[in-house]
Amino acid sequence: MVTERRGLMPDEAVEASVEELRDAVAARDELMAVVGHELRNAMSPLVLLTAHFEAAPATDDMTRAKVAMLTRNLKSLSTILDRISEVTQLREGKLALDLEMVDAQDVARAVIEELAPLARAGGGELRLDAKSVVGRWDRERLMQIVRHLVTNAIRHAGGAIDIRVRPAGTAVDIIIEDAGPGIPASERERLFDRFDRKGTRTRGGLGVGLWVVKTLCHAMGGTVGITETVRGACFIVTLPRG
Repeated sequence: MVTERRGLMPDEAVEASVEELRDAVAARDELMAVVGHELRNAMSPLVLLTAHFEAAPATDDMTRAKVAMLTRNLKSLSTILDRISEVTQLREGKLALDLEMVDAQDVARAVIEELAPLARAGGGELRLDAKSVVGRWDRERLMQIVRHLVTNAIRHAGGAIDIRVRPAGTAVDIIIEDAGPGIPASERERLFDRFDRKGTRTRGGLGVGLWVVKTLCHAMGGTVGITETVRGACFIVTLPRG
């Protein structure tokens, strides 16, 4: 909370309030870093223990199911901690890019192979229509972008999800289209805002996934947006090749 500043000129009061807010944000980020570190330390024995049980000879079905559930929950918690750390790095502009020559088609295929079981579990299907488009990008960050958008479609739409990769002059277009509920025009402007959890496509998460996509796209000189479509939602990522 910003404290009341008495006896200061308006400009001085604003400056003092801004500085106080900056200090509060810095303190929050430091606290989150400490909490994340401590939680990871506490998780390590549990991760090792579940790995031990998974490698052990098969026991009864109930025990296997409990171990599988524990493993899933630990992975989920690890993902949340990664996301918190990532948000802090992105906000502070500290996320370095490892640029190399990458084929966007290969990235899309890798993401689909990774997420296909998740889509099938929900009764969905991932369909790839891609051309080879090579550019100078950060492979892991490009995979993050595609993974976020495909996961978002699986979570909120299900059904058939189309992933297309197309050359666009000196850039590449990566398109993720689903047949789920569309996104009202009133939500589109704020959809990529950080911590927005009010939209039809942000419920159930931290509200940072699409903001991370936008920030990573901008870091590689590109954009992400939503296009009009007769069905569901259609996200388009455009990244320059060089």
